[in-house]
Amino acid sequence: MDSMNEENDEYGDIVSSAPKRMRCRISSVWSDFEILPKGSNGKERAKCKKCQNSFVAGTSGTTSLLHHREKCYQVDNQSVSRQPLDQATYREMVALAIIRHNYPFSFAEHENNRLLHCYLNPDVKTICRNTTKSDVIKIYRREKENLKHDLKSITGRFCLTSDLWSSPNTDEYMVLTAHYVDEH
Repeated sequence: MDSMNEENDEYGDIVSSAPKRMRCRISSVWSDFEILPKGSNGKERAKCKKCQNSFVAGTSGTTSLLHHREKCYQVDNQSVSRQPLDQATYREMVALAIIRHNYPFSFAEHENNRLLHCYLNPDVKTICRNTTKSDVIKIYRREKENLKHDLKSITGRFCLTSDLWSSPNTDEYMVLTAHYVDEH
């Protein structure tokens, strides 16, 4: 035993007089709080870096700091103005993603896809595969009418090229390509 760092207390028990080792601060909460020097009452305090409020820290643990951080972030997030969700635009964007990437209509019902959309905007009303199918057909009809209008407005001629082929599983395809010069 090292008698230099030990002494007897009033009950005769040996007590170490060596300085206590500081515990490592591993909680994620410490990135949002600044440790203040001990106050007159000898308790360690921590100050929130966002709102500058101070709280007792150290012996009481980090629970109160964690609760404050959640409230502080909620107030911060509520102050950010968010544009209201346009459900029609959301539905069209899902349909365009399905068209562009050749996803199945059931993509709109995939659980993680729905969770992502709800996370990004809690006001979203998720849609089913039948709604998605009708949205895709609506886009098809709209684009078909746009193409008809564009072809009618061409002042010159256009050239059509077609190609036919069949896949190994006997599905047959035909592609029609139009070449033309417009005002652009």
